[in-house]
Amino acid sequence: MLATPLLFASLVSQAATTSSNNEAEGFQCPDFPEATISLSYGSRYKDDSKSRSELDKEANAAVNKALGPSDKFIQILARLADKAQKKTSQREDIVRCAIGAIHHWAEADSFSEIDSLTANLSYASRVGGIAIAYAQFKALIPQEQEEPTDEVTSVGQLQLLEETDPQDTEEETKKASAEASDDLNESESQAKKNTVQLPEEYREDTKTIEHWLAGLGDSIIHFWETDGPPMASKNNLRAWAALAIIQIGLTVENEDFIEWGLESHRVILDTIEPDGSLPMEMRRGRYALHYQLHAVAPMVTATAMLQEADKRNSQIYMDRLMMAAKFSLRAIEKPELVEEKTDKPQTVKSGLLEQKKYQIAWLEPLLALEENPQLDATINDLRPLRNSKLGGNMTFRFHDSKNDKQDFGENDQ
Repeated sequence: MLATPLLFASLVSQAATTSSNNEAEGFQCPDFPEATISLSYGSRYKDDSKSRSELDKEANAAVNKALGPSDKFIQILARLADKAQKKTSQREDIVRCAIGAIHHWAEADSFSEIDSLTANLSYASRVGGIAIAYAQFKALIPQEQEEPTDEVTSVGQLQLLEETDPQDTEEETKKASAEASDDLNESESQAKKNTVQLPEEYREDTKTIEHWLAGLGDSIIHFWETDGPPMASKNNLRAWAALAIIQIGLTVENEDFIEWGLESHRVILDTIEPDGSLPMEMRRGRYALHYQLHAVAPMVTATAMLQEADKRNSQIYMDRLMMAAKFSLRAIEKPELVEEKTDKPQTVKSGLLEQKKYQIAWLEPLLALEENPQLDATINDLRPLRNSKLGGNMTFRFHDSKNDKQDFGENDQ
């Protein structure tokens, strides 16, 4: 792995400056890892492990080392996104800090040299994590809007007059206009309260970031359409690529990206067994259940994100996704359901409450898609649930935006 020699000293000094109304302790922009430009590594698994279920310790360590900087980068961004939602007095400094860091990675053309098959299969999940974090920061920046023209204003007045009962008095008409104006002012006031005002240079930075993300989206799709291995094209790796492409598509308003992500879900879910198991993951021996969960998580999350944008797959695939999710939950409670298929003890512990928080963070978007009071109550004591590659604090985003717990512990993966 190569990394740019650029350091973040200037970025930190610029972004860490706190506003006069900030909290007493202020905000300190953290140190970010250097940008990851090139990735080239082999499989984590032993060469003779056909099911890819026997780890090679040295190879696994090499992969983790190569991906370490980008994984750390995503974790920091996810924590900052969570903090920006809750620390309103520090929000502007946090957004400046994060946008500056992502812009640095964009200008460095990060992930532009992906030089091995295995790297191509796995780096998309890191792109997705960055894209999801960026989308959360972008949502806090007021977007440019065209100023209304006199013609638009007059049309609005005409519409108001046309909709007014001829018998209404002039006073009632003025009252209705005033109420409409109050509603608009309240809406604008709320929008200003939830957003931050950034210098023009940061708006330019967002253009650079989105151009970079769109380029990575094109590269990811090209790989999967031309060089994606047949089995990997139907398993969890394709699901993570789909999550990245869907988020980028939502961010840059590219419907082709969104459709490719949905088509990826269809390709994967077309393989589903009647019980909800995914055969490409059931091949993985003692890791079968682990990878079933690893495939369902990005698909459920992407589907919930699309639902927020009033987009979705056809009902047959929504039903299949729920089948896969429900099988996963049953198998967590009874791993023998998977052991019967693999003839191998599973690495996933038995019992939902025995799972690490980041492994079940996808349950929050699942509950956003389909109500399940029993499941909701079961995981309540585990909240907040976080997974940086899925978007950080999943409880805050999908369950309760007013949740103010802030446990940035080791479970934030």
